[in-house]
Amino acid sequence: MPRSALASLLEVKGIEIFKTKLFSAIDAQYVSIKQQIEQDMEYLLSAGIVEKGDSSPIEIFDKKIQDLRDNEYKIMRICSKYEVFDLPYDLQEKDKIERLFDDIIALCESRKKRNAAMRGFLNAYKNANLDKLDEELYV
Repeated sequence: MPRSALASLLEVKGIEIFKTKLFSAIDAQYVSIKQQIEQDMEYLLSAGIVEKGDSSPIEIFDKKIQDLRDNEYKIMRICSKYEVFDLPYDLQEKDKIERLFDDIIALCESRKKRNAAMRGFLNAYKNANLDKLDEELYV
């Protein structure tokens, strides 16, 4: 789903309710999550699987939660269960358009069970010719 369409899809009131429930659940589970992170890290260090880094895993977790609190689009994406991407509109951005197609293809191909939209997209892309973008640019 293009990022520009995401806000219109979701009601503000519903997002606020979702955010309240999400962050209340995280806050309620924080102590047990922190303990599990510490136990897992202790095991991984003692087993020699990882080495101690500059940042503690708990600091990394805290930063990710804070980043989530600050990222309205990510919260909307989680709430809506849609994959969100920036949509390049200008034909001059052929590289971005190709990367976007690659990302969508990777997403479609990563799913074991594809819905009709995914199957339709993959079929259309198989028959597409992005070189036509070059023709449009140089006409």
